[in-house]
Amino acid sequence: MVVMVSAPTTLFHVNVKSRRDRPTWWWWWSLSSRCSRKKIKRIERMDRTTTASIQSTKEQESTRVIPVVILPGFLTPSSSPIYATMASNISRYISSNHQGEWRAVVRISYMGYGDWFRIICGGDFSTYLDRAYSVVEELYRDTNNTPVRIVGHSAGGWVARLLLGDVPYQGRVYNAKTMTSTLVTLGTPHQSLEQYPFGRIDESIDVSHIHASDDVLEKIQTSSLQYCNHVYPRGDAFEPDTKIVCVVGRVSQAPTYMTYQSYKSACGDDIDMMSGDSVTPLQSACLPHASKTIVLENVSHTEYGDSGVIQQWAEELVT
Repeated sequence: MVVMVSAPTTLFHVNVKSRRDRPTWWWWWSLSSRCSRKKIKRIERMDRTTTASIQSTKEQESTRVIPVVILPGFLTPSSSPIYATMASNISRYISSNHQGEWRAVVRISYMGYGDWFRIICGGDFSTYLDRAYSVVEELYRDTNNTPVRIVGHSAGGWVARLLLGDVPYQGRVYNAKTMTSTLVTLGTPHQSLEQYPFGRIDESIDVSHIHASDDVLEKIQTSSLQYCNHVYPRGDAFEPDTKIVCVVGRVSQAPTYMTYQSYKSACGDDIDMMSGDSVTPLQSACLPHASKTIVLENVSHTEYGDSGVIQQWAEELVT
């Protein structure tokens, strides 16, 4: 036997010809339903965002911060890809090698071509130091007074020593060692005769507070580097507040004419042409009584921030 079941008929029917004829209660019900659905979706999105934010905050709270300031080298602007790469690789190294424990906050102190041009023309390093101090102080404050690690590339390394010290430079005492735990210098000519083939214009450094012989005063009042080496001759000058780690590369290829002139300007005729990073000779980059000196084989002056090279010195920012 076959039983035929018909489709159910409509239980009720509202005789509405158009939307305009719908009753008032329908409009209120429709509007409130749409608003409720939108509100629920908005709350769900907020919940997801809040949850992600809380998770990110918890991850950051569970890791300790390593604040790092990069000081650029002579005639190299802070916008150079060298420093962007270095900053990125420092952060990546610390995050990957100390996951869940440390994270880096890296900033680059600003220097432009115009700033370097003024120094070449006989200007001092006050602008450089003022900006560097501002960056260090700001980062120190932003990370709840966590000691800053300074990475000084080339000339930035010896300028950082003026920044750390408490002896006045051009009338200002920086004394950044109170906010700093480590200075890593990369290919820095700490000891240099400054006998450049193109010459140099003498600076005018205030030495009125320095007690020394006339010969010494004459030497240090025309050069910020010589002034730095006079007031801070040793690598342990800022301990126990700040340790200094000197990093220098040693390339194996035969020196070019530019390399020869660069090495000679630092060390005169007393040079080992096969020891240096092609810009800074090894003997010039080693500061006496520094906490540590690291010599990197087959690393040139512009390669200190490369990912493979970072791994050989960045641990000094953690310890």
